[in-house]
Order: sequence, then structure tokens, then C-alpha cells
Amino acid sequence: MVLDNGVMRIVFDDANGMLTHLIDVAGDVVHVAPPDEPLGIWKLVFRAGTDEQSLVWPPWKGEFEGSVAKESDGAQVATLLWRDMWFRHEPEAVDVAVTVRLPEESGTSEWRIRVSNRSARYGLWEVRFPWFNHWPAPKEYNVAIPWHNWGHRYQKVAEKHTGEYSSYTWSMQFLTFESGQRGLTIAALDPEQHYKSYLVDPGNETAFVLRVPDGSKPGVGLDDTYATAISVHGDGWFGGCKLYREWAIGQKWCAKGPISRRKDVPKTLKDIGIWLLSSIPEKNSGVTPAEWADGVIAAQRYFDVPVGIQIYQWHEIKFDNDYPEYFPPKPGVPEAVRKLVDAGIVAMPYINARLWDMRARSYPGAIPSTAKDPTGTPYLEIYGPESGLLTPMCTQTKLWQDTVFNLCKRIYEEIGANAIYLDQVAAMPAAPCYDPTHGHPLGGGHHWHDGYRVILNRVKDYIASTGRDLFLTTENPGDAHIDGCDAFLIWNPRQDTEVPMMTSVYSGYTLYYASNHTTGEGMQSFVMAQARDFLWGSQLGWMPPEIPEPFRGYLRKLGKLRVQTRKFLTYGELVGMPANTAPDEIRGSSDEMMRRREDAVVKVSANWPFFGTPKIATLPAVMSALWRAEDGHLGLFIMNLSEAKQSYRCTFNPSAYGLTSGRLRYTKIQESGPTDSFEVVGGVQVRSEDLEPFGGVVYEISPAGT
Repeated sequence: MVLDNGVMRIVFDDANGMLTHLIDVAGDVVHVAPPDEPLGIWKLVFRAGTDEQSLVWPPWKGEFEGSVAKESDGAQVATLLWRDMWFRHEPEAVDVAVTVRLPEESGTSEWRIRVSNRSARYGLWEVRFPWFNHWPAPKEYNVAIPWHNWGHRYQKVAEKHTGEYSSYTWSMQFLTFESGQRGLTIAALDPEQHYKSYLVDPGNETAFVLRVPDGSKPGVGLDDTYATAISVHGDGWFGGCKLYREWAIGQKWCAKGPISRRKDVPKTLKDIGIWLLSSIPEKNSGVTPAEWADGVIAAQRYFDVPVGIQIYQWHEIKFDNDYPEYFPPKPGVPEAVRKLVDAGIVAMPYINARLWDMRARSYPGAIPSTAKDPTGTPYLEIYGPESGLLTPMCTQTKLWQDTVFNLCKRIYEEIGANAIYLDQVAAMPAAPCYDPTHGHPLGGGHHWHDGYRVILNRVKDYIASTGRDLFLTTENPGDAHIDGCDAFLIWNPRQDTEVPMMTSVYSGYTLYYASNHTTGEGMQSFVMAQARDFLWGSQLGWMPPEIPEPFRGYLRKLGKLRVQTRKFLTYGELVGMPANTAPDEIRGSSDEMMRRREDAVVKVSANWPFFGTPKIATLPAVMSALWRAEDGHLGLFIMNLSEAKQSYRCTFNPSAYGLTSGRLRYTKIQESGPTDSFEVVGGVQVRSEDLEPFGGVVYEISPAGT
């Protein structure tokens, strides 16, 4: 059975439905073909109590048939049916139906699966689909995974990777495998955002794993839910991000439109140039909350940009203890917070919007609303030796919905804050809940995200009723919450394997903030982290108000530059990252040419500690980014990450990004605003810059005469 549209070729074995060929015809990349072993495409996991059993083809008994048809629009569709499969001595217990649709002249195929389960004992616990056993081979591909802060690109992957959606371990529903400059992207086109995970274990298996709703019940199967796209394309991981963006911005979490048109995201957030981070002093510290507020205001005056501060320990209870009993606040906190707000600062207290402490006095009344494991036991989480005994609450319960809403309302009204940070909402995956009294499907499904949407919408409705400029943020990026949370804290230690997958997809639709980094490793280490985060679109900071010089001065410089370039970094789209132009003799798209180009780039290295463990990070000495504003103008950002002068030369074509004018104007933007400008002929641009140590340059590129 062959699907071939001249862009992509997919072949299934006529006898058993296994995948024998997966070929990127347009890019001349063979992903699967003889002599490779044919691949299975699905794996089913069943459960009866704690007894877990798997089913793959071929079963003990069963039948297969398949066919290919052509639709009126030219799309080719393969229909694969595995019928009457025996399972655990139950005859004719399971059917599987898969369809694969390949539109005409498209590099994207759409895969769907349905499972009928007639077992009297087992429920369908999870479906691994697509599931490719043995693929990929170790060290055959680079893999880009959207997780942690920005996303990571791991080269020649041999180790196992896994993550859960939606959480910091898998923030968007896709992965991209790179071969040279070509990409193979697998994306779950799931508008309801079911609880799912991924698995990449080179040499063993690659799979998207769906936890089946009510899968603990005998006889439960899986109806058609959503398509999974397998696409071949150019531009590697970046091309995969742009494919996902095309689909994602049409989904419900982006239905409110770009940031520029979102009335529920206030200007106070959009305008922030620097974020600060601090805790309210303890009573015996010798510093009053009012004096603490004066220090924050002094920092605001120094940075001379709109400032936000995330506030910890504003409550009497210890951190990670006695949640959610945050009230009463420490004495003097409401007055200190109002002092900050009156000074034009965004004052954002912390709460955890997920956990209840089992040792809190109020916990007995919360037990019915906790998320339960399959045995009916509340989950337990402990965060270090000082932590309480914390349990995640089921988002579908009225108690938890009311608790989070009422906390937010009190913080806005009684504390006087103009923003609230909701910890763990986007960071942590669903706690699959098996409490039948909550009224949701057991285990799998999309009710976890639906419950948070109820909570966040209630808070948003309240905010709208106040007429105040208030907003919400949460921890780590997670696209399930873009419509409810207005910005995402990307606080995890930086690594040199990161690539800007988040802003490649959602720039212009949401905001990411923080660039927290130690000053203890010197200026080189600090600048590498700050300059890269600036290029990729983060609102910088999330550092103490008293950060010392020279780090303080560099942060101020970038904060002021961000304010001047908001049309790009806040409202625009990240559309490219021009590379340092290579000599003619090492151009080309092969792995060898790409390696030689990489080796030719001047690098800079420094220690980037990872949760206290020393780790050397290596980046290009000069990095750049190309952003497109809503008016069609381009922003070319070039930063020298090194303490030495650097020369940089890049090539890009503005017409590829919609700027087709015959003559172009370059306007230099500095911390004080636009300065000198000059005109050039349109078409392919070659820019050469001599950069001072830790220096940079930003140009706005527009049609001449505008």
C-alpha cells in the first residue's frame, strides 16, 4: 500500500500493515526503507487492576486488511484494519483501525487511530500511536524537544527522552527530528489538549502515548480523537516550529488573538523592561516591609524602565508549608505592596495554585477534592527537607476552583497587588485523577486543563469587572494555558543545548520572562545568558533589586533596548536567526558541510552552573535574530557575547519574510530610541558589523520612504 505525492512517500506492508517506507522525497532523506526492518505503528496497553498487558501486531490470532483510495481533492488515504485479535485468551477481543491521509503536494500526512475493546476483564489503559519500534537508530538524528525554558536541540541522540504534556517536560505537542537541514516533525493536532506523553528511546521505540479516558474500566476502547501529523520539511527544528505555529494559533488557547489585540493583557505587563525577584524580610531582619519597598523603588529608578517584581514570603506560613492558608499576610505587607503600585511598579505576590498541605489545619475538609491515584489514594509530593506533605488538587472540583479564585480576589483587594504568580499551573503535568465522585472521566482525558480554564476564566472575569490593570503569570511555558495566564516564568538554569522553540511558535501571542543567572561566574558567563535571552524575546531579569555592577549596568542596557524594540520583541514574530556567513568552500546542506560551518564559527565558553553543578556552556561569540513586526518591518538584532571585539557577517533575504521593497531603509535603534538611518537596494542583504566587547546593534528594516 503506497502513498506518494512527490513530496512524501509512505508504504505499508500489504500482508500486515507494518511501515516499510517513510521517505522525504522533496529533501531526498530516507527515514525508513529496506534493508531497515518494517516498523509497527501502534502499541496498546491494557489494564485490569494492577495487571498490565500489551498488544502489538502480530497477536496470537487476528486478521488484517488494508486499502488505498484517492479522494476528490487528490488526497491519498490508506485504511488499515486489524480485526478480531485475540487478547489474553479472550477470542476476537480487539479491533484497531488506522487511517493515514496524504494531501496532494503536501509534506504533512495525518494519522488517526480507533480501538474497539470487547474484553470482559481489561480496559484500554494507553495507546501508543504513532509507535515506531526500533526507530530511530542511536546517533542518527538530532532531536528538538519543547521543554524546560525555551526548548532543547540534542545532537545525534542516543539517550532516552520522555515528557508529559502539558508541563515543563513537554510544553507543546510536537517533536522534530533533524537530518541535515531537513526535518521530520511529529505533532499531535489535539485541540482539546488531552493528557499525553512522548517517548524517544533510540534503538528501541519512539511514541506518542495517550492515557485513555476511563481506561481502568473493562471493555473501554478509544474512539477517534484527533489527528497526529507526520511532516517532512526544510529548516530543521525551526521549520517544525513554524508548522506547529500555523496550526496552534488557530486553536482555542490563541482565540483571543495576538497580544496587541488582547484587552485582558494589560499594558503594564506588555511594557515591562526588567523583572525583579525578592522576598518580604522576616520580622527579625532589621528591615521593615516599607524599607524593603524603598529599595525596590530605588532599583526601578536606576533601571529607568517599567519594572515588575515577583514577591515571595509575603505570608506568615513557611514556603511549601500549610498551603493554601496564605492569609493573614505579614504585618506591613499591604502597605508595602501599595507603595510599589503607587510608584508604577508591578507588584506580583506568589501563591501555589496546585497544592494543599496534608498537615494544614484545613486539610481534612479538602481530602474529597484531592486528585486520587488508581487505588483512590491522594498523590504525595515533597520538595526538600523543609517541605510540607503536599498533594495536588483536582481542578474539576468546586472546592479547588473556589479556593484559587478567592485567594486571587483577596490578594488583589486586601494586599493591593496588580498581578499574581500562580506556581506550577503550567510547570506540572496533570495528576491523573481516579476519583469517580468528581464527575470527570477517570485518568486520561482533557478535564485537567478544562478545570484550570474554569479557574483562570473566573479570575479573568473578576479582573474585567474591577476596571484595574491586573494580570496572572505562571511557572514554565505550557501552551495549554496561554488564554488564561498572561506570561510564563522561564526560570530554570540555562543550557547551551537550548533553542528558542517557544518564541518561534508563540511570539506575538504570549510573553516569557526571566533571565536569572548567577553573577558568581563573572561577566562573560552573565552576558552569554542575558544576550541570548534578549535575542530570543524574554523580558529579562527575575533577579534581586541589589544585583551588583557591572552586571546591573548590562541588564539595564538590555532592558532599555527591549523597551525601544517592543514592536518586535513583544508584539512581533521571531522569523529567523541569520548565521554567520560561511566561506564559499564550506557551503551546502550535508552533515559534513554543516559540521565544518559550525567548526568555523568563533565560540565563547563559560561556566553555567546547573542547579549547583558546574557545567561549561559554549555558544557562538556572536548571535543574531530576525523579528517581524505587525507592520511588516523587520528587526535585525546582533549581539556580541564575548569580551573581545568581533566581526560578523550575515546574509538574509527580506522578501522571504514579506519585505519586498526595491529599496530598504535601515534605522539603528539604541537604548534612547531610533538614531541614524541609511538606505540600500532591496533583495538579498549582506550585513557586516564590527562589534565592541559585549556590544550589539539593532536595526529596524523598512521600505525606503516610510
